[in-house]
Amino acid sequence: MGFIDLSRLGPAEVAHGWMFIGLAINILLLGIMVIQTYQYYINYKNDRLWLKLFVGFLLVGDIFNTAFDAAYLYETLIVNFGNLDALAKATWLFACEPATTAIIVLAVQLFFAWRVFIVTETRVWSVLIVALALTGAVTGITTAVDVMRIPLFTQFQEFKPVVAVWMVSEVAADIISTSILVWYLRNHKSGLERSDKIVDKIIRFTVQTGLITFIFASFHLAFYLSDESGLHLLFNFPICKLYSNSVLSSLNSRFSWKFGNNAGSESQGRITSTGNFAVAGRANKNSEALNIEHHSSPEVYIHVESHELHDRQVLSDSKMHPSEWSAV
Repeated sequence: MGFIDLSRLGPAEVAHGWMFIGLAINILLLGIMVIQTYQYYINYKNDRLWLKLFVGFLLVGDIFNTAFDAAYLYETLIVNFGNLDALAKATWLFACEPATTAIIVLAVQLFFAWRVFIVTETRVWSVLIVALALTGAVTGITTAVDVMRIPLFTQFQEFKPVVAVWMVSEVAADIISTSILVWYLRNHKSGLERSDKIVDKIIRFTVQTGLITFIFASFHLAFYLSDESGLHLLFNFPICKLYSNSVLSSLNSRFSWKFGNNAGSESQGRITSTGNFAVAGRANKNSEALNIEHHSSPEVYIHVESHELHDRQVLSDSKMHPSEWSAV
């Protein structure tokens, strides 16, 4: 028995009503994604080419995802208005939704896996996240194939195991990537109030972005497994936009780390390839640059310098390019 009495719903309400609401959220998040992408390309022109291409790929994928969803609802509700058979079946346009979602989420979680490796320099967790991401992508695309094979909405429960593996893999990857970053940052605090406040900001941001995707993926799985209506589609339609926006928020937040006494100063933070947190930027006289270095010994050393900065790079010997910092 589901949460909703299907006998009291009209033919289009059972699944397409939830799709319509999900599409509305999807379009709203696409607008936010476009704005964030514009801000990224304006503010980070010196980022590496692969990162720019990655952001562009996410935007294009999101646009196609929204286009497929909107085209399906238009074809079903407008072109086939009054045709009950059309409401009962999914088309190739609908099948493109889980496929594009799986590809976008895979790209995002691979980025998160790379970020975990850069911060912790531990391959085990990164490999685990990659394995879960690939599992989710394969099962997500398999779901799209199953939709074409079994197009009746009333029979979607037949491929429950595949969808369950898809959602569980995504949720597990989110939990691991977020937990590892939070754990690592908490255990590498300096003990100094100023630097620890910076780390706390990063931890809060990491938890917030990871929590949103975790909640939506969890609700999608829970309602799919327990409810016979299309309620789970309300959470499924917007989920890829949440992942894309979480990455762009992370990249764009580099511009928001401000230090020093002058309100007009700008600074950018980054995690180096050895797991260090460093801040570099442009500031007026008497501004401060925090450089938190993690050496081979357990201690964490803090160097506080006060002088005029002229776009100099902190930790120039780092293997990691400054553009690759994302505010974890």
